[in-house]
Amino acid sequence: AGLGAELARNLRSAGHWCAVSRDLLVEMDRLGDRPGHGVLVPNGVDLDLFRPRDRAQVRAELGLEDETFVSLVVGHLIERKDPLLAFEAWRTWRASSGARAQLVFVGDGPLAATLDNASASHGLEDCMRRIPRLSPEELARWYSAADALLLTSWREGRPNVVLEALACGIPVIATEAGGTCELLEGLDGMLSSSREPAEVARLLGDALAHPLETAGRNLLRDHARRFTWDNGLEALEGCLEAAITERAESSGSTGAAGTR
Repeated sequence: AGLGAELARNLRSAGHWCAVSRDLLVEMDRLGDRPGHGVLVPNGVDLDLFRPRDRAQVRAELGLEDETFVSLVVGHLIERKDPLLAFEAWRTWRASSGARAQLVFVGDGPLAATLDNASASHGLEDCMRRIPRLSPEELARWYSAADALLLTSWREGRPNVVLEALACGIPVIATEAGGTCELLEGLDGMLSSSREPAEVARLLGDALAHPLETAGRNLLRDHARRFTWDNGLEALEGCLEAAITERAESSGSTGAAGTR
């Protein structure tokens, strides 16, 4: 609440503002008491780096078996990312399907030990893997090796991991949270309105039961193509130019008034 009051005070004194998602813009416009005033400056994805690779080859390089379903979770292991929901949903799906599966967390944070304890309590230490951090180049290989990305945050902007996964041609199973919904608009079966593990598990199971062929992966990549850094930079430049022009015009009016 304290941060909200401070942000509102600053927004009401600002001439312009921007945000990476429509969800954030609506809230900023409300706090600034100027509906429709903010500018969307979306993030993008590097399509040259994040691209589909030969799945069998990448899996062999990473030591993953072809017949094992690999679900990937990428992000800080913190409360708002809710990695425990991802674990419970994956565990629920695995128990009901009986499939050979591995859950891979890429990231670190205060919930790392909690995740380790959860996997140990269910006897899943051999099925869950944690990788503290990866370079973008290494992460791109993991996307191509995976069968799906799981994102179970309860608050997000427009998460880069969604765009990266789609650009690599793998489906994303996510909970409704801020700009995540905006990135998955038009893609069926990927967004859960429920935070119940069983519902997230159902969507994950549906995705894994129907592995995408080349055409399906290309459709996901085409969806990601709409989100480019050039579009984001163009929007940001427009916002900055408007602010500079308004400031210059205001200064000019003040100067002219002072000479009269």
